[in-house]
Order: sequence, then structure tokens, then C-alpha cells
Amino acid sequence: MPKYCQIAKWTSLMGMVLLGVGGWVQAEPQKPVLVVSVASYQKLMDDLAMLGKLVDRPEIGTALEGMLSLATGGKGLAGLDKNRPLCLVLQTDGQRFTPYLAIPVTQLEKLLGVVEPLLPQPIVKKDGLYELSLEGQRKLYVQAKGQNWAVCVEKAEALATVPDQIPEEAQQKLPAHWTVGVSVLAKNIAPDQRRQWAERLRQQTQRELTPRPGESEEDFKVRKWLTEWLADWAASLLDQIEQVQLGLGVDKQTESLIVEMALQPSSGSALAEAVQKAGETKTAFGGVLAPEAALAAHAVLRYPAGEFHQIAPLVEMLKVRALQQRPRPDQTPEQARIQREFAAAMFDLAEKTLKSGRLEGAFSVLLQPDRFTLLAGAYVADGPAVEKLLNHAVAEARKVRPGEVDRYVKLRAEQVQGVHLHVVRIPIPVEVERRDALVRLVGAEAELVIGTGPEAMYLALGKDAQGALRMAIQTDAQGPQQVAPLGARLAIQPVLAVLAEHGDQTQQQKARQVLEKISGKDQLRLAVESAEGRLRFRIEIQRDVLAVMTQTVLTASAQR
Repeated sequence: MPKYCQIAKWTSLMGMVLLGVGGWVQAEPQKPVLVVSVASYQKLMDDLAMLGKLVDRPEIGTALEGMLSLATGGKGLAGLDKNRPLCLVLQTDGQRFTPYLAIPVTQLEKLLGVVEPLLPQPIVKKDGLYELSLEGQRKLYVQAKGQNWAVCVEKAEALATVPDQIPEEAQQKLPAHWTVGVSVLAKNIAPDQRRQWAERLRQQTQRELTPRPGESEEDFKVRKWLTEWLADWAASLLDQIEQVQLGLGVDKQTESLIVEMALQPSSGSALAEAVQKAGETKTAFGGVLAPEAALAAHAVLRYPAGEFHQIAPLVEMLKVRALQQRPRPDQTPEQARIQREFAAAMFDLAEKTLKSGRLEGAFSVLLQPDRFTLLAGAYVADGPAVEKLLNHAVAEARKVRPGEVDRYVKLRAEQVQGVHLHVVRIPIPVEVERRDALVRLVGAEAELVIGTGPEAMYLALGKDAQGALRMAIQTDAQGPQQVAPLGARLAIQPVLAVLAEHGDQTQQQKARQVLEKISGKDQLRLAVESAEGRLRFRIEIQRDVLAVMTQTVLTASAQR
């Protein structure tokens, strides 16, 4: 509690920034707008102990309790209910912000008895109000709220604004794996004030939009449009969000550190409709997402086709910028012309795809000491246009180097489920550095395979790229797969195995040391999911990744 003043002042300032003080003309009942919660003291201690175990630093779990025991003469936090949440609340009546700390207690007098020896002066009690003196003549005021709660404020008069019963939305019940949570209750922000804040955001954006030194006119136009569009998009969200939650915790079942953000849209809003649709997302490129991949990611976005007009100006500006680029000094006029033709064709294809209302793609990297293979697939609105562009590129290349093109390039080498596979073999030059390792990973001739279908484009690169892509396309032909709208995962064990085999001496040694301790929970995962009408952003860091991250930080600190 001695640090509560600083926390409360910071929270008040955060609230002012969030809401933009001023603009209300009439006071309203006090409502919480920001809540910072700890699930419970016991869960905090348990999760710290678990986290210490995961990163092979068991002292983390006992350090805090040891410090508390030392500071309180072995009393610990007697009188605190260690199994209920502790929450810092910022509430408002539409004119003022009042922070208070809600403390779960079993015996308030006993808890204050633990705190009193740490203060410069004895606690003063008068009419059920406890006055705590801090350094620098600062004070805190504590009062019981029923038998199970106590509240702590900076100013005694603020106690009159604290409800007799701590609101349920202030005692936010955190998900089981959250230890700490922050909740912004946007629904309790006055609509007029939200609009004022949105307008201030737009005005601030305009003031800061000036050309940078050396920035071309075309680049400034693109940056200006993007910045203004993002500001308008952020402002429009203010009227569509009911609540935003941020959480941090430890999932004991998966042995992972979890970071999450959950967004609750307002009922009936366009955002709520989009979130609902996101829960039904399927991808046509699930075959590309190999389960054994060292790295994999996907994205699926659906939107009304008519909304293309919102970004049409940006597409046109980027197209003009690309077509107006000056030729390189080493380019001939003919080469510059071909480059412009390809750029125009690519932008036309991109525009047609964006107009369709569907953006979708996936990729994965298969990695072992004797194999590197990249697989990727994406939706395109006009697959035949891609093939036409590829044919044109090969024809132009054949004019310059006919022998090499005929030897290493084979258009329509194979057809798989209606997808044409075009194969390019890339010899590994003899003089390339670390050639033996590279040949072992991708082969003496790396395969580059481009697949063109009616509404799909595929890409594969590396060892046995054609065979791997064939299998991915055959899997895709079985039907769409249910996925989150956005997802990515990284497995560190394959990366370490490659470093242990092909890295320099130091890398090999460190990688082998880590591999000896790998438990099989070696993934870092990112996902954007839709569930129960909410949009959830989730990062999961499993124990092996945590251990590597911790060791890296400790090593870097020791070297300073």
C-alpha cells in the first residue's frame, strides 16, 4: 500500500488520456471505466512459482514471499483474503475521476497491524476511518466496506463516491489462466465524450502530417492517406466497443505463459457482425499448414465486396508510384518497359482480388538438418492471369538466355487437382559460401515451383518442393478447413537442430546444450480468434521458448 499513491496518480492520468477530461455538462452516477485486477494473492504466488519452474529459475517463486516475510517480521500479509481478487478501480461521474483500491480482507485490523511498522507514523483511527501517513507528508485513507472488503483512497472525501458494495464489473472475474487483468469499460464512457476524443484524434493526426526531409511527393501522399485512414478507423471503433480486456497469466495445463486481449463489441454494431462472421472462418489452403512445420502462418479475411472503394485511392496511388519509378542506370529502355508492364499487371490482379471481398493465404516452412522446404498458397481472383504473366516472364527471359531457360524451366510440368505446376530448378553455385550445408538443406538444384489454379496461386521452394506442394494441393482438394481468422506458430526445436548441425562452433555448442533440455513444448503461438461474441488476440509461449528467452536475457545482461 505505500506505493498506492503513485499507482493512483498514474491511473488517474491514464483515465484522463483515455477519456479526454472535460466536455460533460451534467454529473452522472459513478461508473468504473478502468479496472486493474490481480486474480488473488495465492494465484499470483502459485503462478510465479510455476513460471520459475518453467524457466528453470525456481527462486522466482519464493523471492516475493521471502521479501514480504522479511519486511513484516515473519507475519506475511495476515488479514488479507488470499483467495479473492485485488482490484484498482478508476470510476467517473462524467466530470471527475476517482481511483480506489479494493482489498479483500478477512480481518482489516490484522492487515493494518502488519502494515503499521512499515510506516513513518502510527495509523490514526477515527470513526471507522484509518489514516496512514506516508513519506513526504502524503496520506492514504482506508475504510471497511462490509466484512469482506476494504477500500483505500488518496483523499478522505473520495470515500463518499465509493459504493457500499464493490460493483461486479469492478471485481472482474478473470479467466482461469489469467493472473493479472486490465479492463477498459468503454460502455461507461459518455457518447458525447467519445465523439470529442475521436475528433481530437483526427485533429492531432492532421497537425502531425507534414512532409519529412527527403520524402518524395508520392511517398508523402501514400503515408498521409494511410495515417488518416487509420485515424478514422480507430475513431469509428470508439462507438462500437463495449469492453477491452488485457490479461497475463500461466496456463499450467500447456505449461505456457499466456498474453491475451479480448474485445467485446457493442451489440448490433458492424464490428459485432464482423466478429460473429469471424467465428465461422474456413481456409482453402489448410494443406499448406503442415503440422510438423517449424514456422507456419495463415490469414483469412472476408468483407463486403463493395467496401473496396474505401481503399481504392491507396491502390491507385501505389500503382502510379510504381509506374513512375525511374529506370535503374543498368536497365535498357526495353527492360524498363517490361518492368512497367509487369507492375501494371500485378496491380490489376491485386485490385481484382481486393474487389472480391476475400483475402486469404497461408505458408509454412519445413525444416530439418537435411531439409528446407517453403510452402505457400493464396487466393487470387484471376488465376489464369497469373499463368499468363508467368508465361510472359519466361518468354522475355528466353530472349536473353534461351539455353538456361530451356534447361532449368518447365512450364506446366504437372497438373494436380486442376492446378498447373511450373518448375524452375536453381543450381547452387560452386563458389557460394557454406555450399555443403546449403546443398544438404535444399539439394544441389533447389526446386522453385509455382502453382496456378482458377482462383489460387501456390509457391514452393527447396528440397522436394514439387512433391510437397503436390501433397498440399491434394489435401486442399478435400475441402476447406476450420481455422482462426489469423494464426502463426514457431517451433524452436527444428531451428536449434539446424543450428546444431550447420551453425558456427559457438552456435553448435549452445544449440546442443539447449536441445538436451528440450521437453517437447517448444512452440510460440499467435492467434486471433472469435468466440462467444468476442474477438480474442492470444500469444502462447511454451516452456522451452521461455527457457531460451530467459537464458538469452541473462547471457546478454552478464556480457554488459
